[in-house]
Amino acid sequence: MTNTFQPLVRPVPSVFDLANQHGLKCGFFFNWGPLRDLCDPESLVVSHFLRDSFRPEGDDRVANAAVDYISKEPLDLMFLYLGYTDECGHQTAWMSPEYIDAISNADACVGRVLAAASDPTVLLLSDHGGHDRTHGTEAPEDMTIPWILSGPGAKAGVIIDQPVIIYDTAPTIAQVLGLPLPREWDGKPVMEAIEAL
Repeated sequence: MTNTFQPLVRPVPSVFDLANQHGLKCGFFFNWGPLRDLCDPESLVVSHFLRDSFRPEGDDRVANAAVDYISKEPLDLMFLYLGYTDECGHQTAWMSPEYIDAISNADACVGRVLAAASDPTVLLLSDHGGHDRTHGTEAPEDMTIPWILSGPGAKAGVIIDQPVIIYDTAPTIAQVLGLPLPREWDGKPVMEAIEAL
């Protein structure tokens, strides 16, 4: 609901902690600092942070760091966060021409990373929507996000006709990776989107 990090009241393993416990190599590439707390740092083989989410070049630099790394060392699970779209929404308003340009830049960044990856399954999503220059309400503009699964672990051409909640993301990723779901997790795998294991 906000962009302010709050420590978890009840610690639960992240999807990265779970993947690491099962021998998978995980990496983070991001440009918004509070995301560093999404998992135990020891669960990552690489964590690349640039405090540069206030301009499109910051997203470019994060994407380039991801491309450089995965071109040499493939990862089993990678998190890529491009923060300029959110910053641009706060600066110029969601759906403004500048915001649409920021989305185009993020799309190009994601495209470069995908071109460097070896046949990845990708879950592309936003953590929230927005309206005017803010977010955090229960308005549809704030709560509706893109949530797109594509690649070998996804069913082709499926339109999900059930509500997807953001905390369905980690269980879906775990299911795609063939990992057991921790009982502490809320959410469920979005089975309509997942190819049969």
